[in-house]
Formats: sequence, structure tokens, C-alpha cells
Amino acid sequence: MANAYVDLGTWWCITPFIGAGVGGARVSISNFTDNGVNSLPFSAVSYASAPTGSKWNVAWAAHAGLAYNVNPNLILELAYSYVDLGPGQTGVLTTFDGTTSNNVFKFKNITSHDLKLGVRWNFDQPQPVYQQPLVRKG
Repeated sequence: MANAYVDLGTWWCITPFIGAGVGGARVSISNFTDNGVNSLPFSAVSYASAPTGSKWNVAWAAHAGLAYNVNPNLILELAYSYVDLGPGQTGVLTTFDGTTSNNVFKFKNITSHDLKLGVRWNFDQPQPVYQQPLVRKG
């Protein structure tokens, strides 16, 4: 996924930022079993399983957060990300007796809500170790 971020300005050492991303996601559903398929009469419980199913989707993300400038080189960041990976599905279902009906389980809206705490270190602005004292003559 390719992401881009924009800083919205800095006030009192705090910089709000937003971002967006787009890319691809391969969604795989594996080791799927269902113990509640009602295919037998009188609501009897049966068993179904499915092999791994995979699907490529377009994925996208939205980001927002705050960065706090501890000093010119160190920035602490608190951010939220919403990621949408698209739909997924299992392989073809097989019941306990080995029969199949060419049906699959479909999962819609596979998403993620992430809260992140991060650290940025700026190598472009080295902090001087020693500064010459200011001297005035005359």
C-alpha cells in the first residue's frame, strides 16, 4: 500500500496530520469450519468445512493523528488508521458426509481500526553539542 501524509501546521509543538493510501490486498480465508449449518430436517446441526480461498482486492486507508515535537530531532506521534481490505471468501464448502453444493462463505467489509504510537527521529537537523558563547567587544 502506498501512503501519503500532509502536516497541517504546527502550534505549541503539536502538528496535526492527515493521510491516505491505496494499494492491493490478498485476502485469504483458511481453516474454515461451521458447526451450525441446518441442512438436515428438524433443525439438526451438521458440520461443514472449506479449503482456503484467496482473492486480490483494491485496498485503501485513511489516517489522522497528532505529532508532538519534543525537541528539533525527536517527535512523538499518536495516530489512527482505518484500512479497508475488501471482501473475502472461502473455498467450496463440503459437508460432514463429503457432499458439496458449490457454495462458498462470503465475508464483506474486512476492515481494520488501528491506534498507533510512534517515534520519529529527524537526522536533517543535528543538535549542536557545543555553542560558542556570545562575546561583545567595545
